[in-house]
Amino acid sequence: MSLRSPAKHESALTIRPVARATWNQFVAEHPDALLFHTSAWLDLLAGVYGHTWHPLGIWANGELIGVVPIQTRRLGPFVLAGSPLMQTIASTPFLGPLGRPGQAATIVATLEPWFRQQRIAHSELAFPQMIEATAALKHLGYQSEVCETIVVPLAGRSHTEVWQSLSPACRRAVRKAEANGIEIVEAESDAFLQPYNQMCHEVYRHAGRPPHLDQAFYAALWQALHARGNLNVLLAYHQGNPIAGGIFVTDQTTIWYLSGASFDQGQPLRPNNLLHWHLIRWALAQGYQHYDMGGAVVPGITRFKLSFGGQRHRYTRLYRAHTPVARLGRTLYQQAIPWWRRFLYTRQKG
Repeated sequence: MSLRSPAKHESALTIRPVARATWNQFVAEHPDALLFHTSAWLDLLAGVYGHTWHPLGIWANGELIGVVPIQTRRLGPFVLAGSPLMQTIASTPFLGPLGRPGQAATIVATLEPWFRQQRIAHSELAFPQMIEATAALKHLGYQSEVCETIVVPLAGRSHTEVWQSLSPACRRAVRKAEANGIEIVEAESDAFLQPYNQMCHEVYRHAGRPPHLDQAFYAALWQALHARGNLNVLLAYHQGNPIAGGIFVTDQTTIWYLSGASFDQGQPLRPNNLLHWHLIRWALAQGYQHYDMGGAVVPGITRFKLSFGGQRHRYTRLYRAHTPVARLGRTLYQQAIPWWRRFLYTRQKG
C-alpha cells in the first residue's frame, strides 16, 4: 500500500479503531513512523501514567490510509485527549497522526466526531513537522504554537566533518574530559537506576521541584525497550564513580536524547560534553541519520545543544478547549502547576 501519493477522487475520511496487529504492521511500514508511534512505546506510557491509548485508524474508500494514536485521561471533571498528552511531553515531544503527505490538518478535523462521542473537554496534538493551521482548524477552535528541537544531522557525514561542526568551546570541553580521565560506559543492567535517580534529584533540586521523569519511569523504560535494542544508557565515570549519565531512545533512523543528569561536583570535569560526543560517534558508526537532542526552551541548555553542531528544527503543537469551562480549566492549570510542583517537592523533602 503506497502512502506517498493521495488516491484520486478520495472520499471523506472516517476514523474507527484498528486491531493491534494491524496497527503494528502499518507503523512498521510507514516511512514517517517514529519510535513513539509503536505499541511498545504507547503501552509503556499507558502503564506508567495510567491513561488509555486508542489505536484509531483513518479510512478512505474502505482503505486504511493512516493511523492516529490518541491518549486519554481524566482530570477532575474533564476528559483530556492528546497525541501526545501534555502529561507525557517530557518523554514524548511529538506524536500525531501517520497518513499521506499534506493530510495532517484534514485528519485532525476528522477526529471531531470521535472527540464528541468520548466527551473530550480538551485536546492537544504535536506533530514532528510544521503543518499549516488551516481555516477549518481555526474554525473548530484550534490554536497552534511553533516549538523547536535541536537536531544534529548525521546522514552522509564523516566523523571528522561532525567533529569540526562542534563549537571550539565544545571541542575543548571534550578534550578536557578525556584529559581528566573520564570514562564513558554503557549500562548493561538496571543497576544504573539508583545513581542516575540521585543525579536527577540533584539537578532538579536547584529548580525546587521533583524531576520530570522518576525512577519508576526509567525502570519501566528499561524493561520495555532495552531488550528490543531501542534504549541506550551511558554513564560517565571518574575514578570509578558515576558522575553523569544520559538516556537515549532509538528507532531505525533517529536517536532521541531523552534525559540527562550529573552531580554538581563533576561539572568542572566536563563529563556531559564527552558523553554526548561518545553517543554521536557511536551513532555515526551505526548509520543513524539524526540525533534529536530535544527542546530549545532553556537558553543555557539550548546553547549547550547547539554547540554540538545542532540545527533548530521547528514543529507544530495544536491545542483546543472544547468547552468554555475547559478553557478556564487550562488557564488555571497553567498558572497553578509551577506552584503545585514546588509544593510537592517541599513536602517530599519534609
